[in-house]
Amino acid sequence: MRYFLFFSIIISLGYSLPGSHETFSPAEVFSNLVNDASKYITNAAGAEEQNNNREVIKLLDPYFDFDALFSRALRDHWKTVSAADQKRFIGRMTDLVRAMAYPLIKTFYACIRYHISSVSDQNEETAVKIYNYDPARDLEFNTAYIMRRQNSLWQVVDFEVDDSSLADSYRLQFNRLINKEGFPGLMKMLDDKYESLKKPD
Repeated sequence: MRYFLFFSIIISLGYSLPGSHETFSPAEVFSNLVNDASKYITNAAGAEEQNNNREVIKLLDPYFDFDALFSRALRDHWKTVSAADQKRFIGRMTDLVRAMAYPLIKTFYACIRYHISSVSDQNEETAVKIYNYDPARDLEFNTAYIMRRQNSLWQVVDFEVDDSSLADSYRLQFNRLINKEGFPGLMKMLDDKYESLKKPD
């Protein structure tokens, strides 16, 4: 579905801010995420804008557990990959999310009408479900932030669009590539993608 572009590379909810002892409600956390993403400057060219975006990345990173999200996506091959390659894979995927998904959060929520429709527990995780309406396309759809609590901090470990998991979508793509070209082929694709983003238009 097109809204997987929100996080695509081809990308009860409580959250304690760094240095703060305050824990926010699900609605407050979701609002904080959108608000922090709105500070991102798209197509930043100057040093001041680029520095601003580095600060926004620092704000957004704590909302996500990248280790959990990306190890889920590679779970069929995780145990066959060395610890060094696991770290390299998660690092490159994190780079791609920062470069591609973070700017999209701002534009996504600027165009979509949305509200939290429910918060539900499932095993050791919590799903924060969002109703979305795209007025330009007269389209309704649902998203969900799947959260897991790490000590006092709740972080996103998966993202769903109309019950389709981002981690599972990645998993299918990665499995096809690994089965054809091995893990080095996957890393080459990720590295090439990241390098292409660094080139000027």
